Amino acid sequence: PITAAAGALENLAEFAGTDAAQRAVWVERARGALSEMEELVSAFLWLARAPERDLELEPLAVEPELRRLLAGGPREGSELRLEILSAPRVRAPAAALRIVLGNLLRNARAHAPGGPLEVRLDAQAVEITNPLGIGAPAGSPAQGFGFGLEIVQDLCRRFGWRLELGPIAGPRYRARVEFGAPGQVTPWVQNP
Repeated sequence: PITAAAGALENLAEFAGTDAAQRAVWVERARGALSEMEELVSAFLWLARAPERDLELEPLAVEPELRRLLAGGPREGSELRLEILSAPRVRAPAAALRIVLGNLLRNARAHAPGGPLEVRLDAQAVEITNPLGIGAPAGSPAQGFGFGLEIVQDLCRRFGWRLELGPIAGPRYRARVEFGAPGQVTPWVQNP
């Protein structure tokens, strides 16, 4: 995010005479990057706090956050299939949920050039699958993932969510965040 913001601001400074539409694109890119940095800092602060403070959080609906991330992502070159079966609610800051879902969606898009991206939300989990692509060979779940996945793993542990990553039949790759075990609602998950 820092590089994206810096690059957009550098373009604004260097090409001040550029048309207003192009400048607006660079400003929006900088705003988006700064927003992403703000969410990362928020997530780090939550990870540093005592877990007891999480109980003060109001339940957060997963579906609107997921839809917001899907609407804001790149659309070119890949088909999106969205299936909403239920609308779970979790006790977590919106920034933490967006970081977990956003990182997994970016990874799926990055490793599925041109292939269908499938997103499924049910009462207990969100599942994101994509065709296996370059950088994500079968049997190598960590291949191609960087520091962002470590943050995702830490956030999932913090809020009692189970993260599953790996190849599945198809050949496809799956990232699944289970908010609660089937038939059991954890303190972090509420279903309306």
